[in-house]
Amino acid sequence: MQFTQESIDKILAGEKDQTRRPVKPGDTAYFDDDTNSYVVFRNGRLKWKVGKIYAVCPGRGKHQVARIRILDVSREDVRRISAEDAMAEGFETRSDFFIVWCSFYDPQGIWTWEDRAAYIPLESRPSHLYDAWALDFELVV
Repeated sequence: MQFTQESIDKILAGEKDQTRRPVKPGDTAYFDDDTNSYVVFRNGRLKWKVGKIYAVCPGRGKHQVARIRILDVSREDVRRISAEDAMAEGFETRSDFFIVWCSFYDPQGIWTWEDRAAYIPLESRPSHLYDAWALDFELVV
């Protein structure tokens, strides 16, 4: 699983134990009653499942620097992220989280947070840009 170097540093320091990834075309999921979470497939291939261990990599084709175990998978609109979950993502505030999310997935939404004089609520942005899989994980030593 790819992470920025800043996120990797936070994972290794124990400051990040959640990540959110956009729901993409081709994603299908079923709810697993045994784990009380989703199992996600992308284009018919297993993507995320509770209990599965994944490599933490600084980019595609890069060597792993750590391993994580998925503890929970849920689906959410990231605009509803709690302050507690933003901190579990490795951010000090919800605003800090949104600035990074928008920089990756909705660049036109960034100014809604940075330019308070021209503030437009993120709720007015297209909802598919904020539909995400929320993954809780633990560092595997």
